Amino acid sequence: MKVTNLTLFTMSACPLGRTMRHVLEEVTTLLPEQTFSIVFIDQEPELTNEARISNNPTTLFRDKNRKEVNRVEGFMETDEVIQLIKTKKTYTTLPSGAKREKSVETYTIYLLNGDALEAVDIDFTNPTSVKTPRITAINLLLEADLQPLINPFPDSTTLELVSFEEDLARVYINHEEKTISEGTAYKMKRCLQQTLHSYGTKKVELVLKRL
Repeated sequence: MKVTNLTLFTMSACPLGRTMRHVLEEVTTLLPEQTFSIVFIDQEPELTNEARISNNPTTLFRDKNRKEVNRVEGFMETDEVIQLIKTKKTYTTLPSGAKREKSVETYTIYLLNGDALEAVDIDFTNPTSVKTPRITAINLLLEADLQPLINPFPDSTTLELVSFEEDLARVYINHEEKTISEGTAYKMKRCLQQTLHSYGTKKVELVLKRL
């Protein structure tokens, strides 16, 4: 079966997914007979489940009938992808059985009670079987409305991208506010840092971008 299409499944805020996207775009430039498409796991859970995706990111290699020939989970260099396209070697065992289903996960986020941080446990229904705990925890924090606790993130904030380097998290947040004070940004950073602490994060670099 000849590969003619590459489909990347990734979380929209995942840095590794964005890197893999650049790789696949380069592949299609070098091999113009290949087409490339992208499915954001957090935006299209039904397609994700139908494709039996369990890891982020995952690339599917498909033939002209959209039948899966191969898949790669995680990152792969451009020349490795090209070599895999040109050979008939199966890189991973293709999944079998029913499509993936949703699951319930519990996360702890931190909001403000006055000047103090307070832990809140939240049950999250994950519409897929793909687990991205750090990204999910950040999104739950941004969306939390648990009065009388204070969420320093305005309603307009959304997560654009997050990257992790050892114990440092760089979090890129979009917003539609006219201004965000230094005091508010500091409170955001405190809540983020404590929310991510259980995942090994000790420092947070917060980048705010007005849309």
